[in-house]
Amino acid sequence: MHKLLLIFGGLLFVSGQVFAQDRPNIIWLMAEDIGLDLECYGMKAVKTPHLNKLAVEGIKFEHCFVTNPICSPSRSAMMVGSHQNKINAHHHRSNRKIPLQQDYQPFTFHLRKAGYTAILGHHGVMQKGRKIDVNFKHQAIGEWDGKTQFGLFDKYDTFEKVDEPFFAQIQLKVTHRGDWWDDIRTKSKHPVDPAQVVLPPFMADHPTVRLDWAKYLDQIKYMDEEVGMIRQELEDKGLAENTIIIFIGDNGRCNIRGKGYLHAPGVHIPLIVHYPKRYRAGQVRKDIVAATDITASILDAAGLNIPKYMTGRPIFEQKSKRKYVYAARDLWDEI
Repeated sequence: MHKLLLIFGGLLFVSGQVFAQDRPNIIWLMAEDIGLDLECYGMKAVKTPHLNKLAVEGIKFEHCFVTNPICSPSRSAMMVGSHQNKINAHHHRSNRKIPLQQDYQPFTFHLRKAGYTAILGHHGVMQKGRKIDVNFKHQAIGEWDGKTQFGLFDKYDTFEKVDEPFFAQIQLKVTHRGDWWDDIRTKSKHPVDPAQVVLPPFMADHPTVRLDWAKYLDQIKYMDEEVGMIRQELEDKGLAENTIIIFIGDNGRCNIRGKGYLHAPGVHIPLIVHYPKRYRAGQVRKDIVAATDITASILDAAGLNIPKYMTGRPIFEQKSKRKYVYAARDLWDEI
């Protein structure tokens, strides 16, 4: 049984007044290092019932792309809503001591000014410590002073129903390649059968490769169960009806032609948006979307104007007009 570890921040006051809960809560679930490897996207040999349901009840985007196939520049672009090359955040885990240029702010800054409690945190036993992972100077804080950029809480173990709307970014780390993969597979009641997996045509059909792919799908299944637990807690707390759930990957799967590579498996990610109260359920969208569009869409859903510096545009309620997405990969450790 998973250890449930959800986070929620304390009360936020703006100009001495508490904002009424007349806007939606927003939860951004970010699974690490995954491609379109869910059952609802046609992946064989894996069961993802919770994400299947999220897609059936929400909007499934088939052509969403990150702007960089590595975590920190990709997250930097999403956090600001502007392409990482434009904001000097394009090198992996560089510029950690350099602030953003004055014209740019993380989107959490705008949410906080509007009365949202904006928090970034983690879920599950696989995620130890904090992970913001952006390529510009930032400060993890417990209370907002009107100047700092992020709120990050790790001392809360549950969502609470309060008067303020909240935004929460929750990392689902289990899919990130790590030494826990073997343990997850060993403890699974229904581990994926390597003989049943369907490998991409560019991968060698070898027992070692098949087993590695099966282990990866075991993590996808585990992550899906975490999504189910999060949804159940929202139901139990009476928060589900007024909460937008966004599910996405931070970059492509950690495998050949995937993470770190400017091939489709490195930048093509799943995107599911769930809010039946406002968005028509059962949609399958084929328009081309950039991950920075999600950032702009969050501000739009919160009733805020989109800053001029953002390269993303709202896409939850209207189709994207993009003809292409521009992705780039610059320095990646020693590469």
